[in-house]
Amino acid sequence: MKKMKLAWTVVIAVLALILIFSSIRIVGAGQKGVVTRFGEIQNQSLNEGIHLVLPFGIDQVWKQEVRIQKFESDADAASKDLQEVGATLAVNYRLQDDEVVDIYRNLGPYYRQRIIEPAIQETFKAVAAQFDAAELLQKRPEVKSNSLKLLKERLEKHNIDVVDINIVNFNFSKEFDRAIEDKQVAQQEAERAGFRLETAKLEAEAIKVQAEALAQNEQLVDWEAVKKWNGILPKVTGGATPFIDINTID
Repeated sequence: MKKMKLAWTVVIAVLALILIFSSIRIVGAGQKGVVTRFGEIQNQSLNEGIHLVLPFGIDQVWKQEVRIQKFESDADAASKDLQEVGATLAVNYRLQDDEVVDIYRNLGPYYRQRIIEPAIQETFKAVAAQFDAAELLQKRPEVKSNSLKLLKERLEKHNIDVVDINIVNFNFSKEFDRAIEDKQVAQQEAERAGFRLETAKLEAEAIKVQAEALAQNEQLVDWEAVKKWNGILPKVTGGATPFIDINTID
């Protein structure tokens, strides 16, 4: 009898442990838990910590991050001047923690693919159409600002807050990239030609000023000749006179 009692005690203890462990659910830091009972969503979410639910799969808990998360998506669009443009957009967002039950009820666990990614695609198409292809690069902060505003409006009604958006890179067609490169080369050549022209103008002006000064001052002409004289008198015959009148030099 004692052995039977001991055996039953062990069985009951094991069953109790199984029951307890199958009833425990842990919701981690920065998470919310949504409980479904036989597939029916319960209206109250679970906060961080340890919770007891109905065991053996009667209650299921969907754990969801309510901290800021990152989602990247590639998007394609046409610019205002009908150039093909692609971009990689990184979105920082968070779920409204008081609305996780409604998010699960309306969107399910795959809300990124169902809502966030299509919203990013639509937003990029709408914003890219406002700018020429070159302006997308030149006015990048404005493109980002417009995209952030529009994406916030689209996702807020789904209880998703957009914190920030970053345009990681733009991709254009090979023809457009070549046109941009040719334009940059042409600009550099024009700048170099302008510099050479300006230098030539300055040199011509300096020569002109010097010529006018020499023409107006005969002594300066003699002085310039003295500066260039190597100190050797020319070898002449007869009664030649020096090529410079020394008495004219002060």
